[in-house]
Amino acid sequence: MKRLFLILATLTITNVSFGQFHNDSIYTEYSTREKWLAEFEKSHIDSIFLGFQEMCWTNDKGKKECYTDPTRPKRKWYHETTIAFSGDSVFVKQSPVSISTKDTLYSASDGGFYYYIGTVIRNNESVLTINLIETYCDYCGIVKEKQEDGTYKVVKRTKTFIATISTNGLTINRQQFRQPRNGEILYW
Repeated sequence: MKRLFLILATLTITNVSFGQFHNDSIYTEYSTREKWLAEFEKSHIDSIFLGFQEMCWTNDKGKKECYTDPTRPKRKWYHETTIAFSGDSVFVKQSPVSISTKDTLYSASDGGFYYYIGTVIRNNESVLTINLIETYCDYCGIVKEKQEDGTYKVVKRTKTFIATISTNGLTINRQQFRQPRNGEILYW
């Protein structure tokens, strides 16, 4: 229910309905993780950044709420977000994790696994605009918009990040993204 509310809270579309899970070719030519990964691997990656984004939303009363696991209410949930730049292109992968103190648990399904591809615009020396479109998602609801003729059309999720560049990495929505440490293993 909270995952459904999270999706609803981030959309400004009326007449939205949700399917069960996204496992069909409805988005783009990168509609499977393997196709997304193949496109990623063809690209010359200039830089990679890692960060954690809270799995939160604003409820109808304007209060921030975050996804929780009822069996482990003290754990906070995040999307571990990896951003890879290749020229003016960008690849983003988000995987759900729960964190309690120094213990990190990687989810098999909660929170969804999101894959995005997009473009980067350099606003000035220290600010980037990152425009993304979801190309694949595993364990995510499908967003559909009701058409005038009564049929439903899939709505592609999009995101825009404003990133500030610093010596420490990137800052997006007050959250820090850093470059991987030497020897750190990245899973795509």
